[in-house]
Amino acid sequence: MIAACAALITMVGATPALAATITPNTPPPWSQLTLDREMPDHLRCTDPAGTVVYDGGAFTIAPAIRGPLFAPTVIWLTDFGNESVVPLEFRTTGYPILWSTDDGGPHAEGFFEHAAGRPQGYGSLPTDGAPRITCGYSKLGHFLFGRYKMTAPLVAMIEGMPTSMIGRTLTFDGEGITSFTTPKYLFPTRAVARAAMFPTVVTPTFPEVKLPTTTCVNSGTHRQIYQGAASTSPPLVHGFHWAPVEFWLTGDRAVTPRWSATKVRGTWQTVDGLSPARAGAINMTESFPPNGYFGQQSGLNVHCRFSGHDNSTFVATYPLVAQLGLPLDLALGDVVRTIRFNVDYTTDAQTGTWLFPPK
Repeated sequence: MIAACAALITMVGATPALAATITPNTPPPWSQLTLDREMPDHLRCTDPAGTVVYDGGAFTIAPAIRGPLFAPTVIWLTDFGNESVVPLEFRTTGYPILWSTDDGGPHAEGFFEHAAGRPQGYGSLPTDGAPRITCGYSKLGHFLFGRYKMTAPLVAMIEGMPTSMIGRTLTFDGEGITSFTTPKYLFPTRAVARAAMFPTVVTPTFPEVKLPTTTCVNSGTHRQIYQGAASTSPPLVHGFHWAPVEFWLTGDRAVTPRWSATKVRGTWQTVDGLSPARAGAINMTESFPPNGYFGQQSGLNVHCRFSGHDNSTFVATYPLVAQLGLPLDLALGDVVRTIRFNVDYTTDAQTGTWLFPPK
């Protein structure tokens, strides 16, 4: 399966907002950060009419939290097949949330009661006019919300944060509530069109997995805007070399692509010793949203591409054979077959310039 996470985020190894016990500067592997369905901080989501469309547990991982009690960039619904949700924008109310400098420079401290914007910590206001699902959770009591190096966009998102804090490293603690929205067509319990996806990998901890060298180009200007290392983590990949739901570039930057187009060329053969032996060629392009939910996609003029070779062995499943156009009876016949691939692939992860991370 695809690779995982390298250089992280606008935060300097944050203590995530979903957990009071994670220590700052948390390296991989990352534990699940949970919203327990049995606790008051569980996740509750409603549609525009106020109908509850999800009420249960959820989890995320540390590198998906990019600001103090910001909504995660990706969150998984534990009571709906661990399927992923990508929040579009969020709003936080602190009661209050306190901050203080933590970088050896001149001391400063304060508090904030409101923050709002993109969970990524940057990006313009959303223009997608589709109906939205609104989700929320609370962290009431006393929680450590992380240690972050303050960028100009991050300072702008936190009400009352002095611009003199740009470039400083701050720690945050306190309590508050967070809500976020996402388009209805991308919300798992209400999406009407979805691809055959690999199930989310769920383990107690998740590794960082390196991606091949990644090159990002603005297709409108034909200008290269990034080339270098990238990484992700297994629960962020829902298909055979699909673009991850999120991946990370050097310089503390996260990318949440809206579309994935992967060219796969090579051969496959059964390797289970069963008769008859089967084999064939693959020459196709897989085109799917990274989390499998179809909907409006426009202005995707940033293309981040990486290539590699795969000679892995898989037990055939319906999502695998459906994605690659293989005979369905490999997975759905009386005997499930085991397949080895010998393929080259190039993955094109697509997003908009409005949501590509600044340097």
